[in-house]
Amino acid sequence: AAILIAQLRFEWGELVQANGWVQRAARLLDGVPECREHGYVEMLRARLAFAANQLDQALGHAGRARDLGRAYSDPDLEGLGLMQMGEAWLFTGKTAEGLNALDEAAVGPAAAIAIGGTVGLDALFGGPVTGASMNPARSRAE
Repeated sequence: AAILIAQLRFEWGELVQANGWVQRAARLLDGVPECREHGYVEMLRARLAFAANQLDQALGHAGRARDLGRAYSDPDLEGLGLMQMGEAWLFTGKTAEGLNALDEAAVGPAAAIAIGGTVGLDALFGGPVTGASMNPARSRAE
């Protein structure tokens, strides 16, 4: 339940509350053998780090989420990790790595989540810069 509440708080833009619930979820998982839930905590940590412009930390947490998704056969978690890695790489200027990660996420079983997340993140973070344009040619022309 803590992971779900953290996710909801994040989506509502309540980052302090989201972080508190992420910390609670992590504490509840202390001593629990590694499982997919650890990956969802890592995914939330990645999103919080990304929102705070801590891109190296976001990449580390997202990579761990992706790896746990693969280890525990959770394609949703793997796709979310890849999507967040792609976004972080794009923001650091590593365009090829970012697009490759997003492409991989887009063809997996969690493609709808990855694509929706990418569009949502573009609107949220790219909006102030590009007007949330999804057409690079148009963005550069303006």
